[in-house]
Amino acid sequence: MKKLITASLIVFTMCLQTVTAAELFSSPEDLENFDAKFYEGPSAVMPTPQVDYVNRSEDTENNGDYHKFNSNLTSPLFKKIRIRLTNMYRIRAHKQELKEIERQKQLYEEEAEQNGFEVNEDGLANIKIEDTGNTQESAIKDAINSEMPGGSNPIALTGDVKKLIAPKDLQMDCDKMEYFEDRDEIEATGHAFLLLPSQKITLRADKFIYNLESNILKAYDNVKLTKDGKVINGDFIVINLNEESATIDNMNSAMSFLKVEAEHATTENDKLILENGRIFSDVSHRLFFRSSMIGPRIEQMLIDDEDRSFIPPANNAEGAFNIDAEEIRVNATKNHNIITLKDFDIYYRGHQIIRWPSFTAYVNKNNDYFEANYPEIGSIPRLGMFAGPGFVFATPFDSTIKIAPVLNYKDDLGFGGIVRYKSATNMTDVAYASSPDLWYIKGRQRLDDNFHLQYGMNAYLDDWFMGRRMGKYVAELMYEDRKRYKDFLGEGRQMRFRHRIGAGYMHDCDINRHGEHINSPVIGTTRLKYMAEIDQSLFNWRNEEERMMFDFGVALQGSAAVYGTGDTQILGRIGPRIHSQYKNWMQDIGYFISAYDDHSPLPRYDMYRYGRSNVYLREALRVHKYLTVAWSGSLNLSGDAPNDNIFQENAFIVSIGPDECKLSLGYDFIRNRTYLGIIVDLDTKGSSIEFDKMEIKNPDHLSKSKDEEQLITFEKTVTPKTKQLQYATVIELEDPDKEQL
Repeated sequence: MKKLITASLIVFTMCLQTVTAAELFSSPEDLENFDAKFYEGPSAVMPTPQVDYVNRSEDTENNGDYHKFNSNLTSPLFKKIRIRLTNMYRIRAHKQELKEIERQKQLYEEEAEQNGFEVNEDGLANIKIEDTGNTQESAIKDAINSEMPGGSNPIALTGDVKKLIAPKDLQMDCDKMEYFEDRDEIEATGHAFLLLPSQKITLRADKFIYNLESNILKAYDNVKLTKDGKVINGDFIVINLNEESATIDNMNSAMSFLKVEAEHATTENDKLILENGRIFSDVSHRLFFRSSMIGPRIEQMLIDDEDRSFIPPANNAEGAFNIDAEEIRVNATKNHNIITLKDFDIYYRGHQIIRWPSFTAYVNKNNDYFEANYPEIGSIPRLGMFAGPGFVFATPFDSTIKIAPVLNYKDDLGFGGIVRYKSATNMTDVAYASSPDLWYIKGRQRLDDNFHLQYGMNAYLDDWFMGRRMGKYVAELMYEDRKRYKDFLGEGRQMRFRHRIGAGYMHDCDINRHGEHINSPVIGTTRLKYMAEIDQSLFNWRNEEERMMFDFGVALQGSAAVYGTGDTQILGRIGPRIHSQYKNWMQDIGYFISAYDDHSPLPRYDMYRYGRSNVYLREALRVHKYLTVAWSGSLNLSGDAPNDNIFQENAFIVSIGPDECKLSLGYDFIRNRTYLGIIVDLDTKGSSIEFDKMEIKNPDHLSKSKDEEQLITFEKTVTPKTKQLQYATVIELEDPDKEQL
């Protein structure tokens, strides 16, 4: 039964993962940058204000917010080591604390004994007084004991002793219970209630019939099964307590905004099988995710509901997307949940879009990443365009490897291949193309919450407000942290601070970037670099009804680097910035005046290109509800760029399609790179996944990983604070009414 319950509660969540995890965050870098950028362009040379967006939907339970994808479920290596060391010191300190408590307890008992007191089993010190029955003596004894440690508020000695109570296997309660000897069955009716303490499961029904010989339990009508606050309903359930198997008819359940229904559910040989069912939502809830390419942050733009292309007509309850699959298979292995859809059709607004024979997706136990066997298509600087099928394989340590043989075009037609490694804390791409005869590597490893390693070969890597830079070889350790101080200079005037320190090895690029003619010794050296940014909002205003907003602030950025050659690079710049929207036009614009002293020995890689006077812009225009255009640029106005170009960043993007599913195409003129991406904003209301059969193998393994490192905490142990023990003497008092002899 445990398998049926656990898997039933998780199964529709698994199907949700194939949607929400799909390229929502394809790398740790995407996780860090998701909330910080209006425009996921090739450069982060400008600060972006934090814009709180509220989706005005009917989803009152979730306040209309987008589905949040947890990115910190799996602990990276350094964090595990840090937690283990912290736990070791905490355990050691706790043991010392217990020893000190025991030592004080012994001293307390010894002092009490020496001074004529005794310590009872509760750790309370009481005076030794022999009760002679004399009322006056008893009164004195009570008065003295009330002044002793404890008194009316006794202080008990505490230690590390816990009382364990072994729970019963099964507990039943009802209004009426009958035993039928001929059938050897117990029948319970009237508010019938069953509790399995060890599994934290409760079962309610109109009637229970339990056969003592076969050890089979049957529940009839209005069956309600609860585990961890989640409820499964049904008409009839049979539980074999010997084999821990169960079947349930007309099963239905709900969790968050999703529901699952099936005509019949059963467990069989480590399998859970659901027949003729569907996973659906009857409430409005937005699921927002995007590919890792560039695109305007449409979710930050204020848009009227009637102008949203994904709002269905009032008389149309059908959701945007629906899937009809003949079979769904979920294989819960030790490290992965592998989801396969067989012979399925995808419908949009009731119209069939495509029929696909098979689709397999891989999700690790903590849902940190998603990988699937879809084709790979796109472009990589210096490698050119590529396209080819993708094949995914599960690998140890909660990871996957995707292999894609591709056709390649870069001045000539060629071939090549892409290998992508994904885990909860790492994403690495390795590619080769015969047309340029070039290898490409780009990767990022998360080591701790704010500590990571980035590395690459012939790849553009993140150098924050210095822009994305390409070196021939790069490997850099980085620590980065950010803080937000709300209402720092008054209500709504927040201040954001972000800083980064990096240390690594860089080898300068062996070719110039497009349009540049920079001489370089093409050497490799180490670099230690610190970067920081302060962004202060000074004025902000918004009118959602008129779809207008305005945020004005000042940004201060600084950077200092020292190289293994002894050279240095120092930069400081400050300037105003504005984030605004007027109707369908949204923009970020700002200006920096800079002072810098640049002696970088790697000029093609990290020479400062934006000059002493620099203006930057990000523009997004919603031309139509099916068309949005955007542009990102940075202009050197002082004419002191080392490449003699005015434009230091210049990229555009076009997003086509309804708001619920936009295709984004773009081009970066500086890096000669084509971008292709998808932005999806789905309303789950009315959407569904229907299936003839869903088979879950090893349902006990569907749950999250149990081996994550956790900080150990101990309840604070109070050391007994005893009052100073005092002597007490009982004297013989003469009774005035005593008869004189």
